[in-house]
Amino acid sequence: MIRKALNVVFILVVVVGGNAFAKFFGSWENTLTFQAQGPLISLAESSSTLKGSYFTGEVADLPNRFLSALFITDMELSNTGFGLQGLFRPLLLPTDPRSTLSVSVYSKQDIIIDWPIGTWSVISDVAFSVQSASMKYWWSELNVTAYGVAVTATFAMVAIGKEYSTGLELELVGTTLGGMGVTFATQFGISTDFEKMLQVQTQSASCGTMSYNSTELNLTGLSLGCVHLETTAVFSAAQGFDHVQLEFEIEPESLPVEFDATLTFMLQTKSMVLVPMLTLDTVCLDVYMMLVPSKFDAGNSRFNALVLQGLGMRDIEIEQATLSGLISFVGGLYKQLGKSDIELRANDYLVDILTFDVSEQRRYVRTDYDWVFSIEKSIVNLDFAADAYFTTISTGQLFGLGLVTLETRYVLSSEFEFGAGLAMNLVTGLQKLVLKFNYSLFVY
Repeated sequence: MIRKALNVVFILVVVVGGNAFAKFFGSWENTLTFQAQGPLISLAESSSTLKGSYFTGEVADLPNRFLSALFITDMELSNTGFGLQGLFRPLLLPTDPRSTLSVSVYSKQDIIIDWPIGTWSVISDVAFSVQSASMKYWWSELNVTAYGVAVTATFAMVAIGKEYSTGLELELVGTTLGGMGVTFATQFGISTDFEKMLQVQTQSASCGTMSYNSTELNLTGLSLGCVHLETTAVFSAAQGFDHVQLEFEIEPESLPVEFDATLTFMLQTKSMVLVPMLTLDTVCLDVYMMLVPSKFDAGNSRFNALVLQGLGMRDIEIEQATLSGLISFVGGLYKQLGKSDIELRANDYLVDILTFDVSEQRRYVRTDYDWVFSIEKSIVNLDFAADAYFTTISTGQLFGLGLVTLETRYVLSSEFEFGAGLAMNLVTGLQKLVLKFNYSLFVY
């Protein structure tokens, strides 16, 4: 199966590429990770990744820095043209589930009837497991945009054990003459959102069928006087009518506080969630607040307090270095699932994820730390970062300092790049040591 996929890739390059202006980018990224596990040292997080990308058409006119770092599945391309990308993670350990061969394709062309009236595009990604020699997932999106209306069909197939779960979403997007945006989407089977699809693969214990799931109608650009609304109506196979949700902003003129309001109507109940935002003249300080309680319904129509959740400092320049920090007063900072503290700075953490929907919350994990401060400095081709993590729980360390991380990156040339990082717990000692070597190839 993998050999057939490679043959198809080669044919696509020859047929689509032709003699058009094209760019090819290749890279080989290697990470050697030593992680302490009691008296032993684990190399399980080590990885090696080969990546090749080919672009032609208007896509190839984009900056080289952007294209070389791009993953087609990031959905950041909008120019007409063609893109092909291959990603290979070899099997470093016998039980490594990350060993994958994936192929991504992007194609967007004009629809011409005497003159261009719109575009059509295809994005597709298929991944194979090297360990089991089977397909892990297949994801594809087809879009046709013409006369101000966009029609999108998205398909997903994910391996769950020895079987596959599938999903299909049909979406219609347009704008009325009055400027109101209208989105109508119907979902069958599992979610076709690329990141949510991968969550299904790692979290599901059983397969789902591609039966009707839900329908969603979204209206944007609605105005009632000074209030600007975004309205969403959801119908589901399980509930029939599920809910209607109104999102709007409340901006009191006499207060430096604004509120993001979400009003939800269900068959038997209605509720409102208010998220306060403090507006300051300074641009380097963020203030995070919440109402207690933050949700209002028939049995609870008043709040008891306005709680200060945390403070954030962004991009403060000190002696040609940049300082940032984040403090949580309600306990625990959040980071994206699977991310290492070594590669994260203070701006990458969150104080609260309660306002996210359930599927979005699953992408984050709570850390053991309440405060983090980061300092970054660049000297020619050398980048350096240091982070200090603190906890309000008594640890016996100065100011509750629990973890220190260091990361450095040196660009030797346009082809070679080296990096290193470490995480040191002041109680248990060295937790993790990371060494990186990257090689890049550019052909225009």
